[in-house]
Amino acid sequence: MMACARRALLGGAVVMLAACGGAPTTGDDGPAPAGSQLPRLSATADGRPVLSWVEPDGDAGHRLRYSRLDADGWRAPVTVARGSGWFVNWADVPSVVPLTDTLWAAHWLVSQGRGTYAYDVALATSTDGGRTWSAPITPYPDDSPTEHGFVSIWAEPGPSGDAEVGLAWLDGRHMVLDPARGHDDPRTTLRAAVVAPDGQRRAEEVIDDRVCDCCPTSATRTPAGTFVAYRDRTAAEIRDIHVARRGDDGWQRLGAVAAEGWHITGCPVNGPAIAAGGDVVAVAWYTEAGGKRRVRSARRRLDGGGWSEPVDVATDTPAGRVGLTWVTDDVFALSWLEDLGDGAAAVRVVTVDDAGPGSVTTAATTGAGRRAGVPRIAGIGGDVLVAWTSWHDDVPRVRVTRLPDLAERGRR
Repeated sequence: MMACARRALLGGAVVMLAACGGAPTTGDDGPAPAGSQLPRLSATADGRPVLSWVEPDGDAGHRLRYSRLDADGWRAPVTVARGSGWFVNWADVPSVVPLTDTLWAAHWLVSQGRGTYAYDVALATSTDGGRTWSAPITPYPDDSPTEHGFVSIWAEPGPSGDAEVGLAWLDGRHMVLDPARGHDDPRTTLRAAVVAPDGQRRAEEVIDDRVCDCCPTSATRTPAGTFVAYRDRTAAEIRDIHVARRGDDGWQRLGAVAAEGWHITGCPVNGPAIAAGGDVVAVAWYTEAGGKRRVRSARRRLDGGGWSEPVDVATDTPAGRVGLTWVTDDVFALSWLEDLGDGAAAVRVVTVDDAGPGSVTTAATTGAGRRAGVPRIAGIGGDVLVAWTSWHDDVPRVRVTRLPDLAERGRR
């Protein structure tokens, strides 16, 4: 359903306009400078959006920075970390995540120098609301020359009731063919751990012992526990979207959101997004099951029951790379990249409630290749903030736009 008029979208690298009945968007270049890329959006405990990105730092280095949106606009960017030898990749993106008023966490990726995809997660914490940051730690004991990344972070209640850092990641330690270490079945696992504000590691667990190798994960914290969405992988190469929940009794795998049976022998690099609001948790994802390109969404109530029947949000030419955020009541906003042909793509946004999807808005146009990265969205009142990477003369820049009253417009 959701094919929109393309001729209106091909006139420039960044176009702020409405599509499929949406009202005009509010443009804002945002706080990130030329050279920035790899955006993430999160929010403070009182709902103020936080945008993070990576930018060059000298000839060989990078730095992770963030800015917070207040009533007066974007604050001056803060540098969380800087260094050389980082692993910078369009799909495996660093983050800055406020967990409470005072406890924040951030992560980035550092190459081991032992292979192209041999890299580790660096995790830092702040106990003063993001102003100063600890020295980084590696949040797991493994030192194998394999991939560790695609991290999701949330606030995990600690033993005393204070928040600690919960995180899940894709872990390649079993990709090393070393029967002496018990690694004779090469596969990627999904693991989780808890890290105290002082950097103490504990409670590392395997959530799923065979998952897709490089599809991003997504997590959301709810009163019913933490939900993590990821792309599973069976021995028969079925790669559907699964969800696990961490409650009082530990991790419980909830199985597939929808048993689509997408058979693909290589990783599609297209992970799910999960978000919660009110008494609902929702998931969005991309699939090509049955030979059809689709972006889909499903939801479930926190008080029990299974997933709803999936809703097809886009079925024409979506490229996936979905985002999801709660907006208000039972309304969520979902974003994805739509392939426009000729190397161009549109960042689409739609609201979804119990009745299904509303009207589609085009937030921006960008490129369709890998360097366009993954657009991000965050709810802010009834509005939706959208961040993406644009390119001009081979120079990237993270840009931001605000879609006003999207929840109300989506219902009309």
